[in-house]
Amino acid sequence: MHVAVVGDIDAKALRARLDQLFGDLPQKQALAPVPDVTPKRRADAGRNALPQTSLQRLFPPWDATTRNSTRDS
Repeated sequence: MHVAVVGDIDAKALRARLDQLFGDLPQKQALAPVPDVTPKRRADAGRNALPQTSLQRLFPPWDATTRNSTRDS
């Protein structure tokens, strides 16, 4: 793990804080091996493909001073 710290903190205080936060983590991680997998492609893949939907929202700009003055009148 790599940690980058920026700010008004000295090395001693940083070490104490990191030990408090991450002290329970093991030094070495025991990872189980993951077998290689070849994904299976369906025979009908792409046959029933539909176009994807694209939604767009547009909001008109307004002038806040004009908007407030019409409400107060």
